[in-house]
Amino acid sequence: MNKSGIKGFVLAFFCVLLPFSANAGSSEYLPYDQLLLKINSSDNDVYHGKAYPVRVFNLPPAIKSCSSKDNDLKVVMMTDRQGTEQVFLVVPGKMVPFFVDKINKNMQLEYSFKPLEMYNKFPYLQLVEVISE
Repeated sequence: MNKSGIKGFVLAFFCVLLPFSANAGSSEYLPYDQLLLKINSSDNDVYHGKAYPVRVFNLPPAIKSCSSKDNDLKVVMMTDRQGTEQVFLVVPGKMVPFFVDKINKNMQLEYSFKPLEMYNKFPYLQLVEVISE
């Protein structure tokens, strides 16, 4: 097997282990490492991921992408099972009870999102929809 073949095999192997799923709806799968590269681009595509909600926060005022759209936005910290890959999902305030319930049940969610921006070294994502529980 040549060098590029080995890289492809290793990449495919690790993509299976990432918390983002490759089988949700019609949105594109985006591995965590590629998300970090795309987060500040002007890309407006919808992607999907799979992670565990951990905690709910108020939206930081510095998140410029959401400042004028809605006054009642919250942020849900989402992570993989090991807690090593964290993203912050911007959600409507009315969805907070749903996410608190999933936090209490330690449930993994599959969701679609649009990348927003990096803030304090973490990617912020805009929730498009919850695909499955």
